[in-house]
This record gives sequence, C-alpha cells and structure tokens, in this order.
Amino acid sequence: MRIVLESPCPPSYYRISNKPYGFDSLVVSEMNSLVKNLNIFSKNGRGFVMRVSEYAESESEEEEEEEEPCQICTSCNDDDDLYPMINVYHKTLIEEDVTNQVSVVEAEILHESAMLRYAIGRVEKYRDTREHVERRLDCQYRQEVAHALDIYLTSVQQRVHARAETIIMQERYQS
Repeated sequence: MRIVLESPCPPSYYRISNKPYGFDSLVVSEMNSLVKNLNIFSKNGRGFVMRVSEYAESESEEEEEEEEPCQICTSCNDDDDLYPMINVYHKTLIEEDVTNQVSVVEAEILHESAMLRYAIGRVEKYRDTREHVERRLDCQYRQEVAHALDIYLTSVQQRVHARAETIIMQERYQS
C-alpha cells in the first residue's frame, strides 16, 4: 500500500513553485534576480565604447607612457569600487524618487486643504443663509399668529358686546 501526498493547488503559480526547497527553482530564481538587478543599472545592453581618431591616438600614446592611468577608468574596472558607485547611484535614484513622491503628497495635501477650506466656507454660507431664512419665516409666522389672534379677539369682543346689549335690552323690556 502506498500513500501519495499532493497539494490541492497547482504546482506553480506565476513562477512561484509549491516546492520551496527545489534546487532548480532556487537557482533559476536567483539567476533571474541577478540579471534583473544588473539590467537596472545598465540603460542599454551595450558596454561603454569610446572612439578616438588615429591622429589623437598617436599623440596620446606618448603622453600615456608619461602619465598615470586615468582615475575614472581604474575606478570603473575595480570590482571593489563598482559596488559603492552603483550603491550611490541607486541611493540618488531612491532619494529623487522619494523627494518626487513627497512633493506630490505635499501638492495633494495643499489641494485637499484648499478644497476643505472651500467646503467649510460653503457650509458656513449655507448655515448663515438658512438662519436668515429661518428668522424671516419665524417673523412671518409670528405676524400671521398675531393677525389671527387679533381677528379672534375682535370677534370675541364683538360677541361679548352684542350679548351685553341683548342683556341690557332684556332688562329694559322687563322693567
């Protein structure tokens, strides 16, 4: 009897293997990452080529024997110096990227604060307008209530006056 354990997921997904300790996949992924890192620092696939005319070359041969080799060429050829140069270049790229992102965020914050101030101004203006409308409606409502109360009191007064006259008239007839 034999037991086979298999995972329910596919064997690889976007070049990620479900066998994390497979030697072949580790070597391939490491090589791919190295190639990717090297391609970051070279803008084109060609190396540095410098062309010099024959006339300038013959004059410079005599000078080359007398002078020391160029410092730029020696620093580029040394493996120990290559890493700090790449590291500094990479740092400057990162710093530029960070400063660009910071300036974008600052611009967005300034835009958002301007929009917030504008929205707060609109809300305050709307609130003031609503308060003015509410005061006007309240004043109008009070005037209507006062007018209705005046009409009611006038009618009550007329009824009381009419009743008083009828009572006076009845007393005159009885006496």
